Amino acid sequence: MAFPAVLPTLVPLWDLTETEAGWIGGIYFAGYAAAVPFMSGLTDRIDGRRVWAVASVIGAVASLAFVFAEGFWGGLAARFLSGVGLAGVHMPGLKLLAERTAGPAQARATGIYTAAYAVGSGGSFVVAGLVAAAWGWEWAFVAGAVGPLLAVPLLLLVPPVDRPATTAAAASAPPLAMLDVRPVLRNRDVVAWIACYVGNTWEVFAIRTWFVAFVVFNAGLPGNDGFGWNPALLSGISALLAVPATILIAELAVRVGRPRMVLAVTVASVLVCVALAVLREAAFPLVLALLLLHGSTSFGDTGSIAGGVVASADPRRRGLTLALYGFCGFVAGFLGPLAVGVTLYLFGGMNDPDAWSAAFLVMALGSALGAVTVLLRFGWRAR
Repeated sequence: MAFPAVLPTLVPLWDLTETEAGWIGGIYFAGYAAAVPFMSGLTDRIDGRRVWAVASVIGAVASLAFVFAEGFWGGLAARFLSGVGLAGVHMPGLKLLAERTAGPAQARATGIYTAAYAVGSGGSFVVAGLVAAAWGWEWAFVAGAVGPLLAVPLLLLVPPVDRPATTAAAASAPPLAMLDVRPVLRNRDVVAWIACYVGNTWEVFAIRTWFVAFVVFNAGLPGNDGFGWNPALLSGISALLAVPATILIAELAVRVGRPRMVLAVTVASVLVCVALAVLREAAFPLVLALLLLHGSTSFGDTGSIAGGVVASADPRRRGLTLALYGFCGFVAGFLGPLAVGVTLYLFGGMNDPDAWSAAFLVMALGSALGAVTVLLRFGWRAR
């Protein structure tokens, strides 16, 4: 999340339009989407720990490459490569976890894993914001390269597991067989959870990319001084507050039913987006409170959605299922920030209040999709 953290600095420095900034913000998730079918599908054929280690190094190199990027195209290329690195960590890591847990423990562990992702992304905002303020924006990306490298030796703590016969058979199958998603698409519950994840990532990554820019806009209005807060630090706090919310929502989903919980959270997130669209020029404390709340409503059901796809997946095709899940979700993660950037551009730019109103309504489409999907597939009474 180093790029969104320093976005207000790079827009004038690199002479970027809102659309170009949206491209760089979103291309990270396009890199993920392009690589995850291979990275995650590969874990059905070889030890996922190897995939994780190689991808972590790719992520570190990509972050360092951003230091030498000059302008739109250099930033776009480095950011795309960063997404490729994430593709070999995010879903392969979830599969490593799923292979070592079962039952209610698996559902809870999935929620914690998803919350850990929020800790990483939120912590990235905090570190990048503080480092950039102290030493310049380039050092935010140097700091961002450290995390993936620290993760590699931790793989030594992950014990091996016996590979199922079906997985061993997959290893000897033709390489393209691991990309045949037709069996996965026949599982309607899996498809429903993938649709929920598409909406989730659209909204989550849109707000993560544009949070700092919106705070800069609102804090710069007459009468709003932002109280001297570092906008990137506030974005990190928002992401970190989503951690206990995610764990709590995942636990409640175990008790009251996953579809019911996801429906409640998605509806709440749509309402918060509408409130932000209406109150985009309100006093800074009120807007900040809504942003912090949105951080929890937009991301809070991620663990429950991930738990749904893991529980619904055929164990023989879990790696492929998660590959498709990650691919579809992060395509939306690419399109969400880009759509917001285009919307801001079309409605007058980052300094126009009406543009931000339109932007939040575009973000709300993500949770709206999740709510409609749950109702159509599971119904509001479903547990």
